[in-house]
Amino acid sequence: MRCIRPLPRLARCAAPLLAAWWAAPALSQPLAEHVPADAIAYFGWAGTDSITDQYAQSALQDVVELIETDKLKAAWRSAMPTLRQAVDDPAFQDEFKHLTNLWGASARGAMAVYVTAPPAHAAAEAAPLIDDNPIDELLGDLPLDLPDNTPGIVLLWQPVTGDDRKDLLEGLKYYQSKSSRDSELVVDGPVVSLRINHAPAALDAEALIDPDALASLAEIPRFTQAMEQLEEPGPLVGYVDLPALFAEAQANLSNTSTVLEHDGSTTSVGSGHPAIALIEPLGLDTLGPAVITAGFDGRQWRTQMYLAAPSPRKGIASLLDAPALTADGFGWAPIDAPWITSMAFDTGLLMDLLRNTAAAMGPDAADSFEQGLVDASSLIGVDVENQLIRGLGPTWSLYLDGDAVGTSMLSLTLVNQLADPEGVERGLRSLQMFANLAMLQGMAGEDIKVQVHTQTYDGHDLHTLGTPLLSPTWAIVDGKLIAGLSPHTVLAAIDNIDQPNSLNQQDDFAALREAVGTRRLTSLTWVDLRRTAPGSYQTFIYIESLLTGSGSMLTGQPMPMVLPPLGRLKPLLEPAHAIGWVDDTGWHYESRMPFPGATLLAPQSSALGTSSGLLPLVGATFLGFQSDPQTAFEPVEPPQVD
Repeated sequence: MRCIRPLPRLARCAAPLLAAWWAAPALSQPLAEHVPADAIAYFGWAGTDSITDQYAQSALQDVVELIETDKLKAAWRSAMPTLRQAVDDPAFQDEFKHLTNLWGASARGAMAVYVTAPPAHAAAEAAPLIDDNPIDELLGDLPLDLPDNTPGIVLLWQPVTGDDRKDLLEGLKYYQSKSSRDSELVVDGPVVSLRINHAPAALDAEALIDPDALASLAEIPRFTQAMEQLEEPGPLVGYVDLPALFAEAQANLSNTSTVLEHDGSTTSVGSGHPAIALIEPLGLDTLGPAVITAGFDGRQWRTQMYLAAPSPRKGIASLLDAPALTADGFGWAPIDAPWITSMAFDTGLLMDLLRNTAAAMGPDAADSFEQGLVDASSLIGVDVENQLIRGLGPTWSLYLDGDAVGTSMLSLTLVNQLADPEGVERGLRSLQMFANLAMLQGMAGEDIKVQVHTQTYDGHDLHTLGTPLLSPTWAIVDGKLIAGLSPHTVLAAIDNIDQPNSLNQQDDFAALREAVGTRRLTSLTWVDLRRTAPGSYQTFIYIESLLTGSGSMLTGQPMPMVLPPLGRLKPLLEPAHAIGWVDDTGWHYESRMPFPGATLLAPQSSALGTSSGLLPLVGATFLGFQSDPQTAFEPVEPPQVD
């Protein structure tokens, strides 16, 4: 019986991939020459042995130097005897040894994962799933009796040393022997490969290892042209062939029989899934490949993405054709706003997309869509589409205003320049009356009553939901819809409207706008980490205290401080940003932050912190155990099980 699982599932499956997020630029297409041209998806990274120079110049090294890694390693060693006693598992020593060796070998050398289209083959024989095996856990809950439409998965490694190669092979063979999945280990030359889930038989050892035996991903235009849209790709590279993915999905849906059930009986009405009809109106057949890369750029961490969506765009991609962001949308925020995110989103284009999609689903769906709009308009007494939805403007800005209620999430402010201010105001007031009546009827006989109240401040009508703690409020002033989580926030925003000293005059933000140049912006996020860190850093101190305090209680030993005082970290902080823009070829994205994970110090609403902040931080935390990046993933001596 197990008292404690030796390692979390996520850590054991994803650890080699997590470390890649903090690697620095070296190889722009790691192992892509060994990936077949028909791969649907590919992920590769160059390995920690390629990052020495870039890491030495980065702000991340300065962050790691603030962490007392010697004390952390000593605490880990002192905790191991207690951990061994807590883990009642005779196999723990072998598992821990192979896992750490796999982790280290995968991190130091180049690694890649790719997915191929489903081959035509017989289903594999069903077998019971063996618990605690990374190969099984990597594939989640996929059934073992795999159907013909199961994609193949191939993992590639190129170890940097003979010892790494030996450790890698031992670890893979160990876990392969415990796995019930169909897999094949191929070794030839410098590359080691593991084929999982019936990878196509055409990918034999020669084709996998010899780039000349089969056309590789690195040679085909759809991959190289997409990569050319990225400026100086880093060591972390991802690629998804969306046309191939959607074609495969369409083929699978075409082979699906549609069955109707009625009164206990079933009737086949033909082949082909109804979802096939959505591919064209959604414009999925017009999208090209998508690529992503990340790595160090000087002292900063940089992430880039590109989606091929050439003009003229239709379907979902047509939403990118909303009017570009301008300085006016940024000027609604005060000059000392620590965070802003703006986006171009045309609700009229969204309505067109929904209407076309409903029409593609058939006359009944189209009629239901139109009737739904009529019924909603009749119910609340307003033209929902033309007054509310199409009356909204295409420019949206969300920012924090410290002068409202302090720098917290309560100071979030949303502003939209309305296309039809009078129509939207009439519509929202009608909607407010309908909501109040519905709440009165729904809470009849209750001691409390929830209503949206209208109060006048400085000649402006503020409409506030009367609830404790959060009191969402909206107002329309000078043709702008202003919304916030309290009336204080909305009133502060009204004070800031059209003031000469706006965020556009802030030096760092002005420098970003100048760097953007004439690009057709669809989104922009900017955060001054120097100002948001004091409110966010305490959360991580709480987490550290929880972990170190628990460790101290379990071991009876003192646990070292991990995170440095904020004052020591502050000199390394600077504004971070993310921008999205479109051109005739498609959609582009770039984000920059002072070091990986820095945007976790931004407000929780920042997309920067969730997309490219969390995983680099995990890698950076692990890096803290070693001062030398070349030895950051040295295998750990396995504990002795008594």
